[in-house]
Amino acid sequence: MRKFLSRTIASAVLTCAISSSTHAQYTTWGNGLSNRTTNAVIRILQGDFRECGELILAFRYDCYSQSYRSAADRLDGLSE
Repeated sequence: MRKFLSRTIASAVLTCAISSSTHAQYTTWGNGLSNRTTNAVIRILQGDFRECGELILAFRYDCYSQSYRSAADRLDGLSE
């Protein structure tokens, strides 16, 4: 599970890096998110997943759930 999540995060980071390479830091992608917001969400997920991976298996599901909730809260209220 941890390898899957690490690969998923790495893929998302790579995709964002490639697509954001031609955009300024604070511009939006059409109707999408700004690079700043995207990077903030990625940092939240990476940091939380690192911590979740250190927990015993019984607590990881709740930790991942809280991590996604934290990322969703960062996006809450944005029109994008």
